[in-house]
Amino acid sequence: RDIATGQQHNVKTNATGFGGSLILPVVPKMVDFQASFIGGRGVGRYGSAQLPDATLDPTPGRGIEPLRGFSALAGLIVKPAPAWTFFGYVGEEQVSRAPYEAVVGGTLTAFGYGSRLVNNAGCETEGVGACGANTSRIASGTLGGWWKFYSGYLGNAQVGLTDTWIKREIFSGIGGDPSTNINITMVSFRYYPFQK
Repeated sequence: RDIATGQQHNVKTNATGFGGSLILPVVPKMVDFQASFIGGRGVGRYGSAQLPDATLDPTPGRGIEPLRGFSALAGLIVKPAPAWTFFGYVGEEQVSRAPYEAVVGGTLTAFGYGSRLVNNAGCETEGVGACGANTSRIASGTLGGWWKFYSGYLGNAQVGLTDTWIKREIFSGIGGDPSTNINITMVSFRYYPFQK
């Protein structure tokens, strides 16, 4: 729902999507397979990357255009012993482009999402030039584990190590379509009082 500029009423559209998830015990109480998926029009906000789910169509009377996209995740959880848990996940999120161009004040101007007129020329250098960078795809992989080093009367305490790799790709525009990635390693500590 959007209140379009110059209009005195809300502009709205419908979005549709479908999805599902499952946890499948491959080896009971030792190895679980987990997967989830959602896809459709206007589903970007339901993924962890929070991709856009709609854009504005400047065509008179149109207003909002839902973007097609999907989010998928798959992983394994392995528990070889009561004190140890290991996991690995891979995931991907994508969104479609919906570019619109219009002449504004004698200049061809980009509207919508993923237009080839978006200026990406400054995306390779921080703080220099423009970087529209409309995201097209996020891919990631995670490996990690937990060690429950204490389990007793006071509860349980665990320490974990996780390494995640994330890649971001953008739609091509003026200056190309540079991508970037990051690797994140985290050490965590958890204490659950009075829980074994």
